[in-house]
Amino acid sequence: RCEPPIIAWSNREFYAEHLRILTPIRARRFNPVAEVRLVPGADEDPNLKENRREAEAVIAEVRRLVADPETEGLSIGVLSPFEAQATLLHKLLHEAFAAQPERLRVHRLVADTADGFQGDERDIIPYSFRYGPSTSPGVIRAIEIERERLNVAFSRARRKVICFISRPPE
Repeated sequence: RCEPPIIAWSNREFYAEHLRILTPIRARRFNPVAEVRLVPGADEDPNLKENRREAEAVIAEVRRLVADPETEGLSIGVLSPFEAQATLLHKLLHEAFAAQPERLRVHRLVADTADGFQGDERDIIPYSFRYGPSTSPGVIRAIEIERERLNVAFSRARRKVICFISRPPE
């Protein structure tokens, strides 16, 4: 179901290159199919386990995608590996489209964790990693320990992956 570069990562990281890639050729393809966007000045609130500025950047991107004729008819989902961040994204998503509830239905807009996306997929998925300058490094270790959830998360996107981060990757 995923574009070859998306599933190739999963194939390499989780399946020791044993998957056969059978993605159909689509008339409309995104280039690039995967992006990483750094949100300047964003950080996690360690008490709430939320990164509001990052969540707002994700929702702004969803609003842009919904308004873009190039994404007309495509489904969009928002995913975070962290429950508190996914809950915040869900709330902000519904607030952003309160005056246009039909957009939620047309684009099948949803925000959830990898568990909430189990068995589901969307054409485009912005991911919110919440990880900011003051976040404990243990957060990344928690993701690494639950590698299967990471695989589920990344293999939910059929056409495009947009990763929002609040700390430089290095």
